[in-house]
Amino acid sequence: LKKPASQIQDNSVMLMDEVDVFFSRDYYGNGYYPVATPEILGLDKIQEKIWNLVRDVGLRTSQDIFSKIITFINTVQFEGNQGFNKFYNKPGSYNILEYENNVVVRKTTTNKALFEDHLNRMITDAIKVAVKPSSHWTDYRLNPNGLITCKYNERFVNFYKVRYFNVFNYFRLKKQDFVKKIDNEENYGYLNIRCGSLSYAMLPKNFPLILGVTGTLTTLNQHEKDAIDRLYNIRQSSVMPTFFGCSNMQFDPLEHFHAEVPETRWMGEIFTRAHAAIASKRAVIVFFQDESSLEKFQSEYAGQFDRLNVLTENTDEQKQEQLITEAGVAKTVTLATRGMGRGVDFKSSVSVEKNGGVHVIQTFFSLDVKEETQIRGRTARKDNKGSYELIVCEEHLKQQGLFKAGETVSYANIDAERTKLALAESKDVAELINKESGDHHTTMNYLQSFFK
Repeated sequence: LKKPASQIQDNSVMLMDEVDVFFSRDYYGNGYYPVATPEILGLDKIQEKIWNLVRDVGLRTSQDIFSKIITFINTVQFEGNQGFNKFYNKPGSYNILEYENNVVVRKTTTNKALFEDHLNRMITDAIKVAVKPSSHWTDYRLNPNGLITCKYNERFVNFYKVRYFNVFNYFRLKKQDFVKKIDNEENYGYLNIRCGSLSYAMLPKNFPLILGVTGTLTTLNQHEKDAIDRLYNIRQSSVMPTFFGCSNMQFDPLEHFHAEVPETRWMGEIFTRAHAAIASKRAVIVFFQDESSLEKFQSEYAGQFDRLNVLTENTDEQKQEQLITEAGVAKTVTLATRGMGRGVDFKSSVSVEKNGGVHVIQTFFSLDVKEETQIRGRTARKDNKGSYELIVCEEHLKQQGLFKAGETVSYANIDAERTKLALAESKDVAELINKESGDHHTTMNYLQSFFK
């Protein structure tokens, strides 16, 4: 086969939107762990057989299950015999990336060795799914179409596959009448092959020029600024004002910050402030830390609002667009999770603008100041009007390590504690980047070998 052409040339430019998100804990200091999920003829029947041996027969010894599967492969009952054997017995060897002692290494293998290694992993995962209670597997669910999904960044998605837990949780949840593929997406019948580890922090080093856009890069802490200097060798920067000039929204920590105790009073204050904005014929967006806290507020106060929408990462994409548009309509309250506070372009109607614009309420204290800045920026956008409040619960602050009993709660105090935590975390992130750089280089060298 002809080798593919490299997509990265010596003069390639990296384009990066929302650069501040790159420096958040989800990316900078973290990694991207690609996998390949090739569909293998007959593997669906093998995985069904594994589940049958574990769930129905009750086998729990990996060696017994392994030997029975090898026997099954060579029987006439195995419907995928011809196609699978073509894969299983294919001659020749090749290199793959594997983890040995938590380090990525390049390893030579064959189809037979690869399958038998993964067969052991499938058996191990099937036993775990069968043995552990359902409460252990709440991160897995079937979507309305019958496709297995896994929780990823507060969303249930089908593209995130953890070992073979997706496969056997599908069998556990479906129970019978298994469907291998739905809408061209596999529920089972594939291998899950890890393809190394890529460090987000190291990726920009492969590009001679980076063009990025953000409104909050000036909020980087000292360690992040040092990284730009040391890791990326960027010694000069220019901060360009937005086309629309200064924001019309101002945040006064003395006036717009509220700390409440207990939790019931905290929710009551959120309702009071939202209701006041609605009474002024404005629109309100309330951001919660997670779906759990959102649902708790919703169950308590949903009946108090005429127009109430819920917007989360799990909301259907088409529905998301509709709710984002409706969020700026007068007397509309939108309850949203924190993930919807980054980069979402909420708009406001003419009548809402006349009455002061969209009012944003953040109900938790962000450990990353850039997230707070992003959420605050969901209102008063592009020369529009708007206002912002931060309403937090003291118990939540204690859990975050930002506040101790007997201390005075003020925005200045907990902001100072946040800065200390961020600096400590940045040191850990720097060490993690150094630690993972070896895996990153091994992976990149492996990928680049396809183009040589």
